[in-house]
Order: sequence, then structure tokens, then C-alpha cells
Amino acid sequence: MAKLRDEGRAWNMVGGDDFMAVPTYMLLNGSERDQELAREILRLTRELRVVLGQFAMYRSLTSDREFGEACDNSSAVDVLRVLVGALLRTIVVSITAIFDTDPQTSNIKKIIKQAIDKRGLEFLGKMHASKGNTPAFERSLGRLTDYRRRLNKGELHQTIARLMHVRNTVVAHFDANPMAAPGGRRAVVSDVRNAVAAATIIVGEANVLILGRAVAFPPLRELLREEAGGLKSTLMRGLHSEAPDRRSAALPSGEPADAITGPVAHEMADGGVAPRPANALA
Repeated sequence: MAKLRDEGRAWNMVGGDDFMAVPTYMLLNGSERDQELAREILRLTRELRVVLGQFAMYRSLTSDREFGEACDNSSAVDVLRVLVGALLRTIVVSITAIFDTDPQTSNIKKIIKQAIDKRGLEFLGKMHASKGNTPAFERSLGRLTDYRRRLNKGELHQTIARLMHVRNTVVAHFDANPMAAPGGRRAVVSDVRNAVAAATIIVGEANVLILGRAVAFPPLRELLREEAGGLKSTLMRGLHSEAPDRRSAALPSGEPADAITGPVAHEMADGGVAPRPANALA
């Protein structure tokens, strides 16, 4: 279970909304602006938790060869491909929303800007000093300042820009034709992975700086992987219970059961040299 710690108390990130509260010190001493900043990072933390769950599910469904082979030999293979494409589309929309620049939304750029400006730092510095947490405050401030630069230029900036482009131009048709995205599905997944990793670091440091609590993301990821694995196991049981004649009917006449089909086959037919992924849903 992921924990948040504030003034010695363990905050449960998974099993309820207890942790979704503005710190007592901020309620007693902070301005409305300070408290709104706290509410913003709480909303963003909740949104990131959803994205992490979505991505854990996507990776679980696309990285298991045995599951992929079961899908290949199932009459439900086309439906499962659409399902996985829809899941990736949702992830793209969700992660780009976290990095959006709309001032009306809770987004990373706005939160970093407000937290590290002069007014924000003055109060947050006092809050951390009252708890004896000045070293943690300074460390998180340094990391957020660094990531603010990365968001404005460099590799992370380009990664987010590519995902924004996919969201704005391709994502509406992603279920049926994910290869239409620049670089294909694999490039999108790579960018999503990097964006999720950056968002996890930034939101984690923002929780320390703004709320004075540390989010233990590794245990949360482990729990989400377990939940995704449970869903995959349920699907596997259904695929294995399908009658053999229905599985064979799902394949074109004369095509072997281990034939490469779908987006990967199209990519290779176009002259690509892409190796077979863990499964055909990837």
C-alpha cells in the first residue's frame, strides 16, 4: 500500500480519500491562494494515480506472450485489439491533460510556476521550517526547478509535444489505425512511458514541496500491476475456455495459428524490420 506521511501519520493513497486533505498548517496559516495550490496538487495526484493504473493495465495486456498467443487464436482477437487501442487512446488523453497549459485546469506547469514563485516559496519555506523539513524543501525545490526547464526545452519538451500532436490529430482514430501516429504505436508507447515517469517524479516532488508529504509511488505501482494482472488472468480463463472450433474459425483459411496479423504484420509488409513484440496486441 502506498503511503503518504504528514506529521508522523501514515496516509493511505489507495484505500480512501483520507490523504486527500489540505495540511493543517496550511489551513491555519495559509492564504486562499496557498490552499488552492494545495487543492490543485491533490487533484493532480488523483489524476496521476488513474493514469498509472491505465498504463499498468496496458502493459500487462501487451507484454505477455502467452496472453498474446491466446488472443491470436481466439475469435475475440479483433475486439481485444480495439480494446487495447482504446486503452492507449485514453492514456494519451489523460497524460497530455496532466501536462496541458490551460490555466483553467490542474496541470503540472501551472502548479510548478505557482509553487516556486516568490509568494509561494515564502509561505512554503515557513511551513517546512516549522516541521524541521528545510532540507527536503530545498531538495524538492531544486528538482522542480530543473524539471520546469526540461518542460520548456529539451527531450522532455519534445516528448510532450509529440503526444500533444497525437492527441490533437490522430487519437480520434487510434482504435482502428494506431499505426497512423508518427512512428507508429511503439513510438507513442515510448513517449507515454517517458511522460508518465516524468509526471510521477514531478508530482511526487510537488507533494513534498507543497504539502510536506512524500508519496511512495513504488508500492502503488506494485499494487496496480497486481490489479492489472488479475484482470489479465480473468481474460485468459475466458480465452482458454473458448471451444477449439471457434478458435480455428477466427483465423483466415490456410493461415497457421502463430501467424503474425494485425498492426505488426502491416508494419512489416511496408518494409519495416520490426521484430514480433511480446504479443500481437502491442
